[in-house]
Amino acid sequence: MSLLDELKAVEPGYNGVTAYTVEDEVDNIDKVSDEYTGEGRWETYHTAVFYREGDATPYVALDYAEPATEMQDGQDYGDPTIYEVRPVEVTVTKYQKV
Repeated sequence: MSLLDELKAVEPGYNGVTAYTVEDEVDNIDKVSDEYTGEGRWETYHTAVFYREGDATPYVALDYAEPATEMQDGQDYGDPTIYEVRPVEVTVTKYQKV
């Protein structure tokens, strides 16, 4: 089964499907990125990218929500979005004080 298919088959944990659930449930993967992408009133949004060497779909992203505080633990934040991605090198210009 491909990494993409395995992520789609992960059963929701206490807070739904998150990067932590995937790391616990799927074997032989590396989390290469987990970025904060925004927030709602009761949740924060993230995009995690997982990698499995030699897989048909080696890079897979997971867009998911987590509770903003412990008071929101156990709430349903809907289904995550799971999709194939590929690494792209990007040049960024930053500015330093002189």
